[in-house]
Amino acid sequence: MGIEIRFTADGIGMVWASTGLLTGRDLLDADTRLRDEVTSGRTIRYLLVDHSAIPEESIESGSIQILAEQSEESLELIPDGVVAVVAPNDVLFGLSRMWEQFVEYPRLTTRVMRSRDEAIAWLQDELAERELPFRLTD
Repeated sequence: MGIEIRFTADGIGMVWASTGLLTGRDLLDADTRLRDEVTSGRTIRYLLVDHSAIPEESIESGSIQILAEQSEESLELIPDGVVAVVAPNDVLFGLSRMWEQFVEYPRLTTRVMRSRDEAIAWLQDELAERELPFRLTD
C-alpha cells in the first residue's frame, strides 16, 4: 500500500502514515516527496513517521542506508528539524534505529519510539522548546 503523506494543521509538519505492506521503495518515494515540498518553498519543521498500522514490512537493510543518504539531502532543507518515528515491532524499531545512526546531520533531532502517543508527547516537548506550534489535526 505505501505511505500516506499529509500536512499537519499547524502548517509546519508532515505525517507519514504507513499502510499495508511497507517496502524500502515506499520510504524512498516518501522522502522524495518531502524534498519536493521543501524545495517548492514550503517550510517543514517536523515529521511524524508512523509505522504503527502496518501488518508487515519488506524492507532490506540496504534500503535503509540508501534512505539515510537520500534523507540527509532532504533534511538539510529543514532547519533544526525534528523527526519522530513510531516503530512498534522489533524489526521496524531496529531498522529505524539503523536509519537514525546512518543520518549524520547535526541540526536534526530524531527519536524512534514504540508508540504514537509517546512520539506525539515527545514532539510537543521538542517543538515547545523551539517555540513552534504543534497541531497535527484541526
